[in-house]
Amino acid sequence: MKVKGKFIQPQMVSKKEEREMFAILDKYFGNVSLEEFRKDLYSKEYVIILYSETDNKIAGFSTQKVFSSLIEDEEVTVVYSGDTIIDQKYWGTRELPIAFWKMTRHIKQKNPQKRIFWMLISKGVRTYRFLPVFCHIFYPSYKYPTPLKYVNFMHDIGKKVFPERYDIETGLIVSSGKHQFLKEKFHPPIKRNNNPHEKFFYEKNPNFINGDELLCITEMEIENIQPYFQKFFLNLK
Repeated sequence: MKVKGKFIQPQMVSKKEEREMFAILDKYFGNVSLEEFRKDLYSKEYVIILYSETDNKIAGFSTQKVFSSLIEDEEVTVVYSGDTIIDQKYWGTRELPIAFWKMTRHIKQKNPQKRIFWMLISKGVRTYRFLPVFCHIFYPSYKYPTPLKYVNFMHDIGKKVFPERYDIETGLIVSSGKHQFLKEKFHPPIKRNNNPHEKFFYEKNPNFINGDELLCITEMEIENIQPYFQKFFLNLK
């Protein structure tokens, strides 16, 4: 099934769209509430929405917060993805990363001299697995240690966004059973294969099933994008 994506400011979301978005979130995640969903949505600068081309109903969404931070003495832009879900029948679509790339280019135009980093928090292995599919270099990874300047950067943004929940020792946003978790039936089998990225995720985030999230970062520049996606992004208008 085909979908189309766009990014808008949350204030442009209609009440009907809001209800459809929450229904998808509630289908896949536990410990959700309409109040917390709306709080997350309207605290963000942008929301990416995917629409079904068949009936124009919402097929998925991702809320996006934009803020500045420092890597040593360099000021950079951080794009943090909050609530994010795609309905299962649309899994595999390229529209979310395409819309995300368009949004980061829109942000880049406002401050072209500043590098942009994506802050992705992974409470499931599918989310983490997107990083090696999408990017060349990302942190943390089993392939290489995280340079100290990026370790400090991740701690800074982790504490900024999650001051009460970010664990500086593990790099995890700790749920303690009080926050969202992906329902167990939507997780792939833990030992379905011997993929090193998956093994690394499970080692770093052993309590993922209860909603703990691994903080990850990657730089959003075309040179850091894998060839499969790069060819789409370079041809975008």
